[in-house]
Amino acid sequence: MLYLAPNTQVNQSMKDIIFEKNVITNCECAIVMGSYENLIIRKNLITTADTYGDAFRLHIGHKYEKRPLVNIEISDNTFFSNQKRSGNSGAIKIEPYRSTAWNGLTEHQNIRITNNRFYMQGATDPVIYYNSTDMARVAGLNAQVTFNNNIVHMTDQG
Repeated sequence: MLYLAPNTQVNQSMKDIIFEKNVITNCECAIVMGSYENLIIRKNLITTADTYGDAFRLHIGHKYEKRPLVNIEISDNTFFSNQKRSGNSGAIKIEPYRSTAWNGLTEHQNIRITNNRFYMQGATDPVIYYNSTDMARVAGLNAQVTFNNNIVHMTDQG
């Protein structure tokens, strides 16, 4: 797993990173990100048959983040994922920003998920799972997420 987020409650952040042309295999959650600005994840191959139910392949947002994600691009990646799992098992989990305002921002900004290929074996869940029961919060977060030109192939449903 690639952990692109603070691993402590101390105020930390990262910026201006490109993660490109890598292969991630046999993981529960492939990439976790939080407290990032200007992060590009592109042209990677992520493949896993892991069956753990609540392990999303991309986890956007993190419990320790002290600032929202800003300018996140996830593009031209290929995901092969076993979705025959219990729990909330979408391919992508987006957590609302839960900490105090940072530079006037109270929610993640400009998250772009484009031109990816998702091959989801046994999928019955949506590709994106928003971790909130507050529909107004989900609507605000959804306004900051672009999900365009992705190919989603689901097999063995039901």
